[in-house]
Amino acid sequence: SCLVPPHINNGDHTKGNKDAEGVFKDVSYKCNLYYTLSFKDSIRCLNGEWETPPQCLRPCEIHTFDPKHNLQDLSEISYVPDKDKIAIKCKNGYYHEWGIAKNTREIKLECKDGKINYLDDLPLYI
Repeated sequence: SCLVPPHINNGDHTKGNKDAEGVFKDVSYKCNLYYTLSFKDSIRCLNGEWETPPQCLRPCEIHTFDPKHNLQDLSEISYVPDKDKIAIKCKNGYYHEWGIAKNTREIKLECKDGKINYLDDLPLYI
């Protein structure tokens, strides 16, 4: 039987099932607002040891962009959960040069544990 469930950063265990002696058999986790679990939300106690708990992955905080990308800054901070994708508009007069549809007015970004990844090649505008 396992003792206290493992702690996770930016989250906590929310509920658990206990055996007849009141010892945890399994426990579920939930992350803080905007954070995302790295894998399943529950772990079990096996042979007196807890399985590895999930991690809470950071969201991307998006508001302003590097001027060289010519993207429109957002009017307020947007929190994008891990693995989510969003489209950001180019500044007026700029178009994306590459991608599936040339001369599109937006590019797609993806959040990976708090870091923005461009899904297209490094943006270049004409």
